[in-house]
Amino acid sequence: MEESSKLGLQLLFYEGLRIAEAITLEWRDVDFAEKTLSVRPENQKLTLALAQAKSAETYVVSLSTRAEAPTQARADEEPVLDEGGKPAPWMFASAQSKTKCLPDKALGRAMVRLWKPERKEGQSRC
Repeated sequence: MEESSKLGLQLLFYEGLRIAEAITLEWRDVDFAEKTLSVRPENQKLTLALAQAKSAETYVVSLSTRAEAPTQARADEEPVLDEGGKPAPWMFASAQSKTKCLPDKALGRAMVRLWKPERKEGQSRC
């Protein structure tokens, strides 16, 4: 499994983030000094028709000690560059399109692979 998928799953499990909130995190949303992650309203699951979307604010999640080290390690890696040669803003930049974040299905598939039992050669699927 790729390191970015591992970190994404750790953020889902340890921080209680939704998949869309995790994959749309940008490096500007991480404060290592305060050990926090900020989830901006545009990345939250909100009902647009209700006042909830109009009054939503950024919420801050404490970065747990289990997620802090891998997040810091990811920040210390060579940055992914976009087509213009600038570092991509996302923690999880897409390998196919560096101008976008990971697709929302990527972490879901990684989670399925995490619990999918290994099959031995010749063993049936059932």
